[in-house]
Amino acid sequence: MKLSLDNDDSIILGDYLNVITKTTFEETTEILWGGLKLISKNPCKRDLIITKSEIFNQGTFEAGEYIRKRSQLINPNIVPTIPARNIHYLVKMTLRIKSPLNSQKEIEIFKENPIKIFPKENIYQNRIPTPIKLIMAGIDLEISKDIFKPGDAIKIDYKTSNLALFQIRLKQKANLICICEPFGEQCGSTEELPPVIAGGAKTSKTDNGFLLIKIPNHAEPSHEYLWEPQEKDQWGVKFGDYSKWFLEIIGNRKREVGGDIISFEIPIIIKPQKQQNIIETGLFREREEGLELFEAPPAIKKGMNIISIDTDKDTSSSTFIYKLRIKNNLKDILNGVTIENSGIQRGLFETYKHMTGFSAWLPGEEKIIEYKTRQEIDTLISTIETNSQKQIRIQTIL
Repeated sequence: MKLSLDNDDSIILGDYLNVITKTTFEETTEILWGGLKLISKNPCKRDLIITKSEIFNQGTFEAGEYIRKRSQLINPNIVPTIPARNIHYLVKMTLRIKSPLNSQKEIEIFKENPIKIFPKENIYQNRIPTPIKLIMAGIDLEISKDIFKPGDAIKIDYKTSNLALFQIRLKQKANLICICEPFGEQCGSTEELPPVIAGGAKTSKTDNGFLLIKIPNHAEPSHEYLWEPQEKDQWGVKFGDYSKWFLEIIGNRKREVGGDIISFEIPIIIKPQKQQNIIETGLFREREEGLELFEAPPAIKKGMNIISIDTDKDTSSSTFIYKLRIKNNLKDILNGVTIENSGIQRGLFETYKHMTGFSAWLPGEEKIIEYKTRQEIDTLISTIETNSQKQIRIQTIL
C-alpha cells in the first residue's frame, strides 16, 4: 500500500486548501476509514485536529490507484503559522485498517506534508493612529501616534519634575492560549511568560526633552487569535496566540523628595508591513512526480445505469442484503472508481455507509455491488466517484 499527498504549500485564512491524494492498493484491501486532517503542531501536550474531510469509507477496494481531490475551507478564526511560538501545521492523509496480526486492533497508515497559514489581514491593519497625551505623577508625555511599523522610531516628548532618572522601555508580551478542559493535564494551559524588553532609552536630563526608541525590524506585529472547535467531541478546547506591545514609563524620584520609583504602562500597536506576495503564483508548486491536476470529463451520470436492485434477507443474522447491478454505458474506461452506498429508513434515518472500489470499469461492463444493513430501508443512495474527480449521486426508492 502506498500513499501520495500533494497540497498547497501556503494559504491565506478564509481561502480553500486544495489537496490531491493518490492511494495505491497492491492487492484487494479492506479499510475502515480514509481521509484528510489539518493538524496544528504546537507546544500543547497533544496535536489539535483543525479540520477533517472524508475520502474513503469502510469498504473493500480492488488493487489499483485511486486519485482524489479535496478542497477544505480554512476558517478565518484559525491561528496562523507563528514560528516564534512554534505554531506549525501539517496536512495529514490517513488510512485506518485492521491489524494483520490482530483483527480486533486497528493500525493507521499516514502521509504528512507541511503547510504555512497566513492571516488575511491584521486586525489593526486599517486602524487610524491616535495621538497620545498623558500627565501622571508629575510626568507629562506626548507621542504623535499609537500605531507603528517595524523599523519605525518612536519619539516621546516629555516634561517632568523632581526626577533623578527618567527612562522608557519598549516591551512585548506574547504567548500561546492553549486550554483543553476535557483532558486536564494532557493539554492544559501554557505557562505564563514575562514581558520581554525589546528596546529602551533613559536620561538624567529630566526637566524636558525627548527620547527616541527604535522598533526592531523583526518585531512581531500586535495580534490576538482564538480558535474554538465546533465539534462536540472537542468542546472545552481553546487554542490561540497573542502579541501585545507597550511602553513602560519609569521615573526615579530625587532623594530629597522620597527617592521612590514611579512606573506605569502605555499600550501601543505594531502593525505589519504591507504583505508582499505571501502566496506564490499557482497552486501545487512542488508536486510529487506523477501527481498532476486534471480536468474532469463531461458528466458521467447519464452513462451510469442501475439495472436492478434485488433484496434478500439473511434470517440467521437478521441482515438485509441489497444487490445492485450497475452498467457503464460510456465509451471510456473509468479508473479508480468508488461506489459508496447508504440507506434511508422511514424517510428520516440514514444507515451506515459502505464503499466498494474498482481499479477499472470497462465500457458496457456491469458491476454487482452488495450493501448489507440490519435495518430495512426504503431508499438506497449510491455515490460514485472516479479518478477524473467527477462525483454523482443516485437515489433509488425501493
